[in-house]
Amino acid sequence: TPKSILKQQYEREVRRIGLNIKIVEQSGVTLKRQLQRSNPFKEKLCQRQECLICQSGGKGECNATVTYELVCQECKDKYIGETSRSAYSRVKEQ
Repeated sequence: TPKSILKQQYEREVRRIGLNIKIVEQSGVTLKRQLQRSNPFKEKLCQRQECLICQSGGKGECNATVTYELVCQECKDKYIGETSRSAYSRVKEQ
């Protein structure tokens, strides 16, 4: 936070309740880092003969990570996850 205001607030509260811990401020991931692609020219499709995504007309990026949503059939709660492996690797596991 600007001028470490949040860190200072935490330090005051920690001292007030008598804890002997150190508060460390650390920067998080920048918006640029989250949105920037490491290789913007990377092919979206792999063109492998056995790739089901490429065979289906390329509706998706087989070389990209997979984001998925699971919905509970009972309570309808949703879970959204992401795998670090490519779509090609995930489909091949099935």
